[in-house]
This record gives sequence, structure tokens and C-alpha cells, in this order.
Amino acid sequence: MIFSIQLTRYISAMTHRDQLAYDAAARSVNALIESFRANLAPIPRFNPTHDPNIRTIILTHALIDAASIKLHWIFSYALSTSKEICLSAARNMVDYGDLNLQDLGYMNPIMGVSSGLKCAHGSVSNLNLNRTCG
Repeated sequence: MIFSIQLTRYISAMTHRDQLAYDAAARSVNALIESFRANLAPIPRFNPTHDPNIRTIILTHALIDAASIKLHWIFSYALSTSKEICLSAARNMVDYGDLNLQDLGYMNPIMGVSSGLKCAHGSVSNLNLNRTCG
């Protein structure tokens, strides 16, 4: 949270031209993330444990959600849209519908670290926002 406050102060001290450039860069990265997400293979719902690529597909979805959180968490304190994107991405990282991850037996270790850190950050951020905003 301290980093976010410092970044907010830095951004508010930027010239108008620099703010526009920063905003354009953030929008560009967001568009790339969403374009990549739109082209991802969906997580199989029918008998997914027999799909040899299921772990890679789940990891890729989790990493793209982590990228969304990384981009938007800085703005989530000030912009409700960014807050919703962070919360939605965190939910996606732990909810795979009818898919039971225990049926897969094992996952990529990156998945555990990434999910744990992002969900913890999302939960703490959400609690802080709710505490300060009502």
C-alpha cells in the first residue's frame, strides 16, 4: 500500500504530457493482456484430467490473471474499475468451475506461489479498501 501511495504521489507530480504517456502505456499493456486472454484455449470442462495439456492451460490462465492484477493493483485504490479487475482476476485464479484441482494430482510450483501471493494481496487490498471506504 505504501508503494501505491508513493506511486500516486509520483503520478500526480508528473507533467500532463508524462501522465498522458503513462496512461497510454498502461492502456496498451492492458489491451495486450486482454488480447492474449481472448486467444487462450479455454479450460476444458469435460473430463479435463485426461487432457495432457490441462496443467499448462491452467497455469497460463493463472499467469494472465496475475498480469492483470500486477497492472491494475496500483490503481485499485483510486479506480473502482481497476479494483474490480483485480478482484475478478484473483477469483479466476482460485475458481475453475467444476474442475477439481486435486484430481490432477500435481500442479506447476509456480502456480502455488503465484496464486498464493496474488490472492493474499487481493484479499488484503480488498479489506483495506473496505475499511477505508466504508
